[in-house]
Parts: sequence; C-alpha cells; structure tokens
Amino acid sequence: MKSSIDNIAVIGIGVIGTGWIIRFLYNQKKIKVYDPNIEQKNNLLKEIKRVEPTLKKIYKKKINLSKQLEFSKSLKLSLIHISEPTRRYAMSYAVFCLK
Repeated sequence: MKSSIDNIAVIGIGVIGTGWIIRFLYNQKKIKVYDPNIEQKNNLLKEIKRVEPTLKKIYKKKINLSKQLEFSKSLKLSLIHISEPTRRYAMSYAVFCLK
C-alpha cells in the first residue's frame, strides 16, 4: 500500500537525519533538508554516494537527487508532524511531514 505522505522535511543532517533521508529517497519521497552547518550537506551527499550501489540492489530502485532532494536555507516550512530531538547541541534533529 502506497503511503499518502510524499513530501518530507528533515531538519538536521547528522548521522540519524542522514539515515532517514536515505531511506526516504529510496522510498521515492521528496525531501526538503535543512541544517545550519553547510558541511553537513557535503557529508550527506558523500554518504548517499557511498551506500548507493548496495541500496540499488536492496530496493531495486534508483533515486533522482535533482527531483527528490532539496536543500533549504531557512526553516520556513509548512509542518504537520515532529519527531523527537536526538542531539543536545544548538541544532536538534527532527523529521516532518509536509502539508
């Protein structure tokens, strides 16, 4: 059964946020991502490239980063759900479903 949630926002691209983003990509979701640390964007892209050969075999799907992944410069998102924070630093991680 296909989920009715197709658009997701992830705030914080640490270890956990990166894991969620990769799972969402391979489940054909569109994701808006925000992290105030610009280096996290590069870390995310490196991790996607690292795991892509294995996940293509597992999911039997390809991802399209240009259509599925968008990096946001602000937190101006239309949010309807928040998960638990996982970091004690200035930026906590959260996953949202977008309206």
